[in-house]
Amino acid sequence: MLLFYPVFLLAFSKGFHSFTVTHKTPFHIRLTKNILYFILDEQPPASVSFSAINKQNQSTPIPMNSLSHIQFFDTIVYVTAPKKVRYTLHFWLVPNELCPGISYASTADMAISTELTAATLSSDFCIFGQAGSSSYSADFLYQTNSTRSRVEFYKHPSKPARKCKKGVKCHYSSSMPFFLRISGASGYKFSSSFLYKVHRSNIDSYECSFKTIPYLVDGPIQMPIGHLNVRHTKCVSAAEDMLSNVTLISGGIIVCIMLLILLHCAGVINLKIILGCTKEADRFKELRQNPYASHIQQDAVESV
Repeated sequence: MLLFYPVFLLAFSKGFHSFTVTHKTPFHIRLTKNILYFILDEQPPASVSFSAINKQNQSTPIPMNSLSHIQFFDTIVYVTAPKKVRYTLHFWLVPNELCPGISYASTADMAISTELTAATLSSDFCIFGQAGSSSYSADFLYQTNSTRSRVEFYKHPSKPARKCKKGVKCHYSSSMPFFLRISGASGYKFSSSFLYKVHRSNIDSYECSFKTIPYLVDGPIQMPIGHLNVRHTKCVSAAEDMLSNVTLISGGIIVCIMLLILLHCAGVINLKIILGCTKEADRFKELRQNPYASHIQQDAVESV
């Protein structure tokens, strides 16, 4: 299908962006030296149209259902919305040479941990997380025989925000989305552990996974085969974490109540004093001074 795309293509700097697509403000960008990564925290409405336009000016619709991430090389990407529909795109624009190989997507309801290994790593790779959360953090620990290996966290493609050392747990946290770049280990044995956490504004169920990011290069979507062995993946949801905290707090309250009752029964404390019963407090004090006071008082009453 032939399509005349807009003459005025949008210009974005390298880095992370959010752009709201409306009927009057469609999204359209030409990719030549950069890779475009869409991060789809929310599935777009069916009325929002995604298409790629090749060098022959032919348009191909892009099915975006069930995708959390997708990357584009060397093409024109066009996103439109009908009237009264708004959709916010979160995306990265990264230089081709920074993430030239297979890229992976890590998504979590609250946290995901996994082990990534390769008998022989075939290429450098990047790991992209989520968008639309209030905070993000990750721990990465790796081993490799390569002496040129590098693991770096980026929140802007121009300069790494954190550089990691081999064999040392590397932690990074940010209020902005970030990605990891693993390089210099191609052709060598590689093993790592990865923990990714996000703090979301709601506890609605969200996908938890670690998988390759599908890509599109001047044609249909391709599903790459990963070169990593992904195993021992564990997920923690926000709802599970909240339930765990409630259970922990409830257990602590019950233990405290039982301890207070035991101390009261042993005569160490008087719960009535603690609760503000002053008359009983005075009586308790007299009884401690003279344990037979109550019997004496009773005999006096009977003699009268």
